[in-house]
Amino acid sequence: MIETVLGVLIILYGTVYALFLLRAVWKDRANAAEEPGTFWKVSVCEAVVYFFTTMGVPDFILNTTVFQKCRWVDDRRLPGTLVAAAVFPSALIAFSYLCRGTGGLDMTTTLLCAAAIAAGSLMGARVMTALPAEVIRKIMAIAMLASMGAMVLKLVVSSGAAGTGTALPGWLMFFQLRAVFGLGFLN
Repeated sequence: MIETVLGVLIILYGTVYALFLLRAVWKDRANAAEEPGTFWKVSVCEAVVYFFTTMGVPDFILNTTVFQKCRWVDDRRLPGTLVAAAVFPSALIAFSYLCRGTGGLDMTTTLLCAAAIAAGSLMGARVMTALPAEVIRKIMAIAMLASMGAMVLKLVVSSGAAGTGTALPGWLMFFQLRAVFGLGFLN
């Protein structure tokens, strides 16, 4: 029952977000037309990026690299663009995992972690856009190196093993939510 409710909420959230995004793009279509990346190029790129995301490659690294190399967005607007680019595909990925079955995953832990990472991402994007472009470039370079290092470390240490825990006790959840918020802020 909770999975059905969560699935409906994910679909509603993604749909409402998509409608607000389309409304904002339509309202600001003159500025959007001046951007170097065309709708179709960015759409194809995002489809490829999120295909690899479902296999565990961080979208942050791929999107940052592509957006900077193609010069599709100014560095000052990149953090907000990354958050906006992640919302709808992340909702679809979450829904697909939910349809596949959660295997007894604790919904309280899942929802609290999702809320913490979303809050961290939104706050981090606001802080980052207020910084000078050079500082943003340095922070993003450090964050990309840390993400790549964490990915390599995970591959080496775990050798593909997956955890079996499905819930966190209260005291561990206290620390986990702060860590997840921090990761969202950095993302």
